[in-house]
Amino acid sequence: MSLITLRNVELAFGSVPLLDGVECAFESGERICLLGRNGAGKSTLLKVIAREITPESGQVLVDPGTRVASLPQDVPAHLSGSVYEIVLAGLGERGTLLEQHRRAIADDDYDALERVQHRIEAENAWDLEQDVARTLTRLTLDPDTEFTTLSGGLKRRVLLARALVAEGADLASTNGPEWRHTPLHQAAHHGRYEMAKTLVELGAPLDLHSNPCGRGKHGTPIELARGGGHH
Repeated sequence: MSLITLRNVELAFGSVPLLDGVECAFESGERICLLGRNGAGKSTLLKVIAREITPESGQVLVDPGTRVASLPQDVPAHLSGSVYEIVLAGLGERGTLLEQHRRAIADDDYDALERVQHRIEAENAWDLEQDVARTLTRLTLDPDTEFTTLSGGLKRRVLLARALVAEGADLASTNGPEWRHTPLHQAAHHGRYEMAKTLVELGAPLDLHSNPCGRGKHGTPIELARGGGHH
């Protein structure tokens, strides 16, 4: 079964149909670009996928256990801490353990270090630390940089990293610009890096040739027309 399947999904705001008979499916490991002009319903479709919005009709079928992590359009004003801390926040309790481990090393607190190492081993969290490190490297992010000092674009790239490593997430979504031209994006384009999760990116019609996130490795993007389904 696909991670998420949309069948004849319809949604309108007032008298204006935004999603009209949308039919599509998202498979594990795919890299998908949703194309469409402003107002075509790209962001709305992602909210339907994330179950933040309920369509007026149609079916949204989600494989049991599937979790969606999405990149917010606006950077939350309350976030502070290092890049590493912000990204670890996507890992829940195991992320907290990894941050405690990092802090114990910085403070030369060997008693705390021993305690937290045992807990990390019990939670099988060491692989997550490597996943975080790889993602930060491929998104060209310095883990020690203070989040509040970053530009808006880099802040969104940090939030993308958090979505990509989110504990248990099978599908991550982003509006695109903050991760283009990074090593991770280029590697995904050339097939050198297999995403562990499905990634959905938003774009405009003019991005069709410059945007390498088509469906799967060699497929075509999903394109939305105002008030229509996909092609």
